[in-house]
Amino acid sequence: MRTWEKRSAKEDAGKTLEKFLRESGFSRKEISRLKFRQQGMTVDGHPCRSTEILKEGQRISLRLDDDTAAEYAVRKDLPEISICYEDRDLLILDKPSGISCHPGRGHFDDSLGSQAASYLRAKGEGNTLRLIGRLDKDTSGAVVFAKNQAASARLWKQREDGSFHKTYTALVHGILEPAEGRISVPLEAVPGVKNRMRTAEEGKGAVTCYRTRKVCHASGRQVSFVECTLETGRTHQIRVHMASLGHPVLGDPFYGQPDGMPRLCLHAEKVELRQPFTGEDIQIQIFSPFCQLDLDYFSRRP
Repeated sequence: MRTWEKRSAKEDAGKTLEKFLRESGFSRKEISRLKFRQQGMTVDGHPCRSTEILKEGQRISLRLDDDTAAEYAVRKDLPEISICYEDRDLLILDKPSGISCHPGRGHFDDSLGSQAASYLRAKGEGNTLRLIGRLDKDTSGAVVFAKNQAASARLWKQREDGSFHKTYTALVHGILEPAEGRISVPLEAVPGVKNRMRTAEEGKGAVTCYRTRKVCHASGRQVSFVECTLETGRTHQIRVHMASLGHPVLGDPFYGQPDGMPRLCLHAEKVELRQPFTGEDIQIQIFSPFCQLDLDYFSRRP
């Protein structure tokens, strides 16, 4: 069970528990939820209301995890999850290409979310995992899960203020000129086509910054290894933006061109965030699986 604890200081004497918690970073909505959990809020071990008047030196404890969690059977033939980081509030995994992030139609037994939930249940943790920014099924790399609602709320706030962000790498066709730049092109869903996007003047704002790390010339072909960061988080944003420049991502069946690549060459290489409660800076880097391997593969193509 995940709990949060803090002792009231001299200056906290006379404050209501709600005021104390608000000053500690909890929202009114989060405090309200605690009322409906067994032992959700306690002062010195005794259940209490948010209107409780505090004294100096009291121990305030909150139960942050959920009472129930959805359970899905997970296929036995899937590779074990690759854990990059874990603490009481976070689970950061290295997602392979070809696996969906969360359970859904046709993917209840083989999604990364189902695997992660099964892993936690085996440890005796029955929390409901919350995905903080998903990756496309064919994109690999860092995926962040929050183990409780309070951690999730803080991470989404970090996304809003820019302190939570990811760095992506991709292989794209051709040589980008200039070698680095900022793409600000609105995007919208293609009417009548599921999970397909396009550029559109009246679409939602979308901004991608890119920088070329390396250029490969082989067998009359040119490929660029680029780094991308997002100022917005639209569906398929990097893929559509790169294609709009005439440099689609290799192995992209939707927005690219036939190139014989065995997978989509897009990878969430780095994630940076703050631990939701301690404020500790956390940086996880997972180097691109195609950085050298797929460039070599491409150079061998006739």
